[in-house]
Amino acid sequence: MAELLPTSTGRAQLDALRTYEEHAAKGDAHGAFNCSVCYARGLGCARDRDKALRFLRQAADGGLPQAQAQLAYLYSTGRGGIDGKDDAEAERWWRLAAAQGDHDAVSRLRKRGIAVARRASPPPPPPERSRLATLFDDFCVGPCSVFWGKLRGGTPPSDLADPLLEEPVAAEPEYEI
Repeated sequence: MAELLPTSTGRAQLDALRTYEEHAAKGDAHGAFNCSVCYARGLGCARDRDKALRFLRQAADGGLPQAQAQLAYLYSTGRGGIDGKDDAEAERWWRLAAAQGDHDAVSRLRKRGIAVARRASPPPPPPERSRLATLFDDFCVGPCSVFWGKLRGGTPPSDLADPLLEEPVAAEPEYEI
């Protein structure tokens, strides 16, 4: 449930929203956050600022750092159905998100001159090896390394990149409710 809606229209968005709502009803913070995004952007439903804010609060209360950081942003700007700016409440939510390693929350707190002791992020898990990537290694990288080694008369280059394993860029911009 951590993924946002795929690019789709109509029935698929409505089905996704229903699924997210079912998960949110069971207390899933990711489902609540995705519902918030759907209602804020009008994906699979009419835009509804109140529902978006309600689901965002549920996700933030459920401990989801990106929801906490987004709620803090809304408190800091007074947007998205929040009645006026509340810097103390914004700082509280940013601190909760920063304690879980949310980089945006850490950055925003530091810009305000607030020292933050962020816990070290765990190392990223190794990428999943697809069958295609394994075949690429077996039939391309291995023989190519041997070839390069023989051609150059030394050790083969160790920086042969596997384009199938590059990290995807998945930065979701902030959204307005």
